[in-house]
Amino acid sequence: MKSIYSCPQCRETFTLRPVLRRNNMLAEVVEKLKDTELQAASPAPFYAGPEDVDCDSCTGRKLKAVKSCLVCLASYCEEHLKPHYQSQAFKKHKLVEACVDLQEKICSQHDKLMEIYCRTDQSFICYLCMTDEHKGHDTVSTTAERSKKQNELKEEQIKSQQKIQEKQKKRYGFWHSSACAPVPCSPLLTLNAFRLPARHSYALCASAR
Repeated sequence: MKSIYSCPQCRETFTLRPVLRRNNMLAEVVEKLKDTELQAASPAPFYAGPEDVDCDSCTGRKLKAVKSCLVCLASYCEEHLKPHYQSQAFKKHKLVEACVDLQEKICSQHDKLMEIYCRTDQSFICYLCMTDEHKGHDTVSTTAERSKKQNELKEEQIKSQQKIQEKQKKRYGFWHSSACAPVPCSPLLTLNAFRLPARHSYALCASAR
């Protein structure tokens, strides 16, 4: 029994299997659809605004930086940040949230990251400063000091709120007691209250005469 072959596009049947050829028109349509899907899937470029940090590697219009490298002393967008995650050469680099004042985080004396806070001198220092001029001082990491300051600020806010609530309660209690308290009776008012009926009776008698 001979096999019958059919074309799914033109529906024509063949007893001998024909040589398949590329449908150039259909291939172009498929390629256009793929390009359209890729364009729709790729996010729009996030350009840096007035309050954003610019990417130092972008040429032309700058994209928004997402991270700053404390070793490179530069800020990068998502695209230019990829080498820091993919290459072993950047493995020891320190990445932080994108910031403008990168140079202010570097010790001017030792050219190292200031990641230590000296409570004795109330200043940010690097680890070389801690072993030299700040040796023996009360030092903590900047992260620990930041957490401590945030907790202290929260406690102060809670105390201030409690004081405000206590004052409001006292004022409400004063107004409530003032409104409910009986009005004191003056002796003069009491005397006039007794005299008023007497005068009224005298006036009635006089009119009767």
